[in-house]
Amino acid sequence: MLTAILVVAILSLIVSALAALLAAGALGWSKAAHDNTDFLLTQVLKAQGEHTDLLENHSESLDRIDENLLVVNDTANALEQLLTASEKVLEQNTLVALDTFAAVKSAKECLGAA
Repeated sequence: MLTAILVVAILSLIVSALAALLAAGALGWSKAAHDNTDFLLTQVLKAQGEHTDLLENHSESLDRIDENLLVVNDTANALEQLLTASEKVLEQNTLVALDTFAAVKSAKECLGAA
């Protein structure tokens, strides 16, 4: 009977030791998984930071492009106004030249008739 109790106690001790070894192994796996998760999270955050920087750079570039487009649009409007004014001046100069030619022609005719 004492032998049976001793065998059960030894078996219980062996099972407890195996359970402790399994627990230690599970703890090691858990720590490795935690370390891997920390590493992956760090990499994700680093990549996210780099993407955020790229997006900020692209945003700044788009802002500069937008500003340049506004300058180009303002320049085009100013050139259109200048062209319109130049056309009006050219039209007035043409009319004045025609009037001058008509006056010269009339003066020639008057001088030729006299």
